[in-house]
Amino acid sequence: MKRRHFLQSAGSALAVLGLNQWEIQQQGLRYAQVIAQGTPRKLALLVGINVYPSPINPLQGCLTDVQLQRELLIHRFGFNPKDIVQVTDAQATRQGILTAFEEHLIKQAQPGDIVVFHFSGHGSQVSAKPECDSVAIGASDRCVNSTLVPQDSLLSGGTLEGGAVNDIMGHTLFLLMSALRTENVTAILDCCHSGGGTRGNFQVRAISRVGESESFLPSPAEKEYQQKWLSQLGLSQAEYVKRRRAAVAKGVVIAAARREQYAADVPFEGFQAGAFTYTMTRYLWQQTFNEGVGNSLVRISLSAKTQASLNGIEQDPLSEANPANNNDRPFFFLPLGSVPAEAVVTEVKGKQFNCWLGGVDGETINAVGNDAAQLAIVDSQGKEQGLVKLLSREGLIAKGELIKGTLSPGTLLQAKVVGIPNDLPLEIILDASLKPEETAIQQALQSIQRVKIVPIGQAGQYLLVRLTDGYRQSIAKPAGTNVPAVGSIGLLSPGGDRIITGSFGPANETAAKAIDRLRSQFTLLLANRLLQMLRNTDTSSLPVDVNVTPMGAKGAPIATVRTSRNRSASNRGNTRSAASSPPLTQQIRVGSKVQVKVINQHDKPLYTAILGIGTSGELVVLFPSDWNAPTDASLVNSKKSILIPRSGVDKFEFQIDGPPGAIQVMVLASVEPLRNAMKGLQQIASHRGMRSGALPLEGEAASAVEGLLGGLDVNTRGSFKINSTEHKAIANNQLAAISVALEVVE
Repeated sequence: MKRRHFLQSAGSALAVLGLNQWEIQQQGLRYAQVIAQGTPRKLALLVGINVYPSPINPLQGCLTDVQLQRELLIHRFGFNPKDIVQVTDAQATRQGILTAFEEHLIKQAQPGDIVVFHFSGHGSQVSAKPECDSVAIGASDRCVNSTLVPQDSLLSGGTLEGGAVNDIMGHTLFLLMSALRTENVTAILDCCHSGGGTRGNFQVRAISRVGESESFLPSPAEKEYQQKWLSQLGLSQAEYVKRRRAAVAKGVVIAAARREQYAADVPFEGFQAGAFTYTMTRYLWQQTFNEGVGNSLVRISLSAKTQASLNGIEQDPLSEANPANNNDRPFFFLPLGSVPAEAVVTEVKGKQFNCWLGGVDGETINAVGNDAAQLAIVDSQGKEQGLVKLLSREGLIAKGELIKGTLSPGTLLQAKVVGIPNDLPLEIILDASLKPEETAIQQALQSIQRVKIVPIGQAGQYLLVRLTDGYRQSIAKPAGTNVPAVGSIGLLSPGGDRIITGSFGPANETAAKAIDRLRSQFTLLLANRLLQMLRNTDTSSLPVDVNVTPMGAKGAPIATVRTSRNRSASNRGNTRSAASSPPLTQQIRVGSKVQVKVINQHDKPLYTAILGIGTSGELVVLFPSDWNAPTDASLVNSKKSILIPRSGVDKFEFQIDGPPGAIQVMVLASVEPLRNAMKGLQQIASHRGMRSGALPLEGEAASAVEGLLGGLDVNTRGSFKINSTEHKAIANNQLAAISVALEVVE
């Protein structure tokens, strides 16, 4: 791969090295490598801009990003709140950002100190002429430099069609970072410059400018400011060019997406945030032990692919470190001093408290912030010191009540019990292309239980559209995929770039007919959503490993996922090398045959089920497959494993038929028998005359999953006092629900 460096005059993104998709969270590890060091002082400047003057489109999640970073830095990495400066909205003018960088970071940071700079807002590009040289031109077909867009980007009388703008150029950021007296610098840039506006249900963090990037010029003040810093740093123009060709100025620079990709501003359940910032900060909350780079990349790649399979967000972050040999070292210089957590207490009033849910998965947050949820109070070693229950949630802030133990601000909380709402619906986002037919759609949905239409801009699982030329052009078109006709109605991923297989009908179909046609698929997708709410790979205390391997192969698996919380305490302080890493590849070709291996590392037997989830939401029970006595057949003894399908035993093959897209293998392992679920599956098999074999679930999928939830709820209430009658309670010490995402390719 051709090496390209951050802040070159070429039109690359706000970063340097093109990394693979699975590295969306590797940035978090590099970030942790820098900020987890013990130093005399830790300084952070966090910039977030939601409000831009017209005609620049406003954003929704940038202030949340600032809060995500602030809470993480204080409660996981020991930053003093007084050493974190936030510059937001109206304060975040060009001069406001530059002044804060100079006063808070450059003037205060001493050698050995730690500096973090975070920017969430719009990105853009300006002409880099006449400075473009042969190296820059070789890296891009345009002579432009990436920029951070401040609140006052448009100068008086300025437009989105060209002319001078008040942006902060990449060149300027390079000079500012060069002026810092410490080498321990991390810059996180959650923005992009690949178009603007919206993509499906997401906003893009880039300005929608009418003219070409070369028609926008840096302001005279920006050029003067760069000359000032060149002089103060004692750099000639030639020396500056030499340095920026070599590497980033210093430390680690992380950007949210590649040059051609979008940095997404995404609605979650009750809040909006940058997809990259939320993913990265959540990963940092969930770090479990010191390990080599290879093992860490495997775990974060699995998590990232699972998220992408759910919401369609495809962002490949970019980064570079200086010195480059930092990439060859462990990500942590010191043993971890705290444990992973889902929440941190921020305020205490008697037995009542508020907590920040920064460590919770955005797709499953509805299962945590309710009155069935219980969290353990843990000390710095992960030992349980008490118990709390949550009462309500607004965005990422939950209110709760102490059950036993003591609380103070900064106390870490780990999820013990989550609550899945009894009436959790499948939320379908109504695209503007179907707005004129909303009444007909609502009427048609009245006969379909638990399917809810939500407006664009609100969190949902799928996007219902009447396909337009614009969508047809933006949809990913892997080989072997047929793109539906313009005017047809169907489902896309929330980002509007991935077709939900089998959901589109003929062109010009009426909305009512489309809803009726989608009835059975809605049932499958609802069942899928309920299963996704169970995912607890990070939080389950049951030690379970899952491998997906090619059929009959003895080599490395395609994918490996393991629960981690139970193993964190014993591994803290140890470092795992890349040599012991499972493989990074998670792509599988259409027509491939695979096996799923589940290893029970627990000291008790576990009742296990394995499901396959296809690109259209179809569900197939792969294990157990003996429908005469499914509960007994599902048992996996302590320290034993199963490999499905079993050679010479199972009369089916797990073949990936396609079409290309994202599929999942889901493993459920329980300390208690899954009798309700097994009884329901046994009845389905009996009605079909099946005594053994893989069992596809169709119209009965949702009821089968409800049976599973009901059984888990009964088991949980036998061990915990749960007052809520509106939720199914699921205990993380009784269930492991592991999702393995695979990308199917031609």
